[in-house]
Amino acid sequence: PLLDGQLIIEDCDPLPPWLPSAIRSLDALGGLPANWDSYGAEKIRPSNIVATVHLLLAVMRDGTPLPSFIPTNQGTIHLEWHMRGVDL
Repeated sequence: PLLDGQLIIEDCDPLPPWLPSAIRSLDALGGLPANWDSYGAEKIRPSNIVATVHLLLAVMRDGTPLPSFIPTNQGTIHLEWHMRGVDL
């Protein structure tokens, strides 16, 4: 389930081990209401959640740590990786 609907991912057998955690985090961001920051932030758009999943499927490997998922006030998602002194 995602945002009271479904996200169907095909051709992922077996399912990448990081994907369930990523989906839970993204679903939580998608549940944020408009003005979630009390400064007029836009609601996270479902299309941006789907785009984030597509990006992760393209770049993540089994041993890659999950990024931090950070909502922006423009309805998008900012991704950050912090590891061994490297910030991406």
